[in-house]
Parts: sequence; C-alpha cells; structure tokens
Amino acid sequence: MSGDISRLFGRAVQDLLEAALPAGTDVYYGKVTRPDHELTYPYVVVWVIPATLIRGNLAGNLASPDSRVQLTGVGRDEDEVALVLDRCGYALQGQRPTITGYRAGLIWQVPIQVPITRNEDLWTPEGTPTYRGVSMFRLSSEPVPAVGS
Repeated sequence: MSGDISRLFGRAVQDLLEAALPAGTDVYYGKVTRPDHELTYPYVVVWVIPATLIRGNLAGNLASPDSRVQLTGVGRDEDEVALVLDRCGYALQGQRPTITGYRAGLIWQVPIQVPITRNEDLWTPEGTPTYRGVSMFRLSSEPVPAVGS
C-alpha cells in the first residue's frame, strides 16, 4: 500500500519491542485488547502519528516521510513506568527497521518533557492506581523507486 509508512513504522516498532522487552511485557498497537482485570504490568501501547513530509533540499522537490510513534508505558508505580520506557528506548534507539517498500533511516528518540503521572482512569484489580508516561520516537525514510523508474 503506497503512502503507508506510518502504520508500517508502528508495526516495526511493535515487533522490535516484542523481541527486546522481557517476557510478560505486553506491547499493544493502537489500543489495549485485554479487559482491565486481565492486564499485566507494566505494558506499552504504540500510538502511530501520521507522517509529515520534510523538505530535503532547497528547491523543495525532495521530501521524505518523517514518521513518529508515541509509546505510552503503564505500570503500578512511577518506577515501573520509568523502567519499561527506558527499556523501550534502549531497544529502539539507533535501530534501522526493515520496512518493505522504504529505505529506512535510524530510529531516534525525540526529547519530550512529560512527567509520569497517576492514571485516574485505570486501577489494578487489587484496587491500586496505575501510572503512565510517554516517550516518542521518529524515523525518516524514502520510498524505494519502482524498478524501471
């Protein structure tokens, strides 16, 4: 599917995290697919942000898609969230994902200044609050030219 880099990048991030994070750490794409009472902590949700085109030269006739994903880490306390998001950073930073139809660059973490906060919308089955935090990563890529172009 042409112009599908955002979804493909999100799925590549999901695959990288599932391979790198400790067993039992769930990675969801776009939504949590388990009922609250079945969740295990910590877990991560990959949220895709639609790509933007970045001008690559002064003439403005070369533009590469710049894709981003937000990772939301959820845990039983602040330290659990910090740990899972740090592990995500180590798993993704500097990786070059394989994305069919694109020449992918390296994944880089985008600095954001968002603290870990208590989540008033999700409580553990034991009745304790959960906490959440976010990290963001980006990827620049170029479509691979069609053969004969």
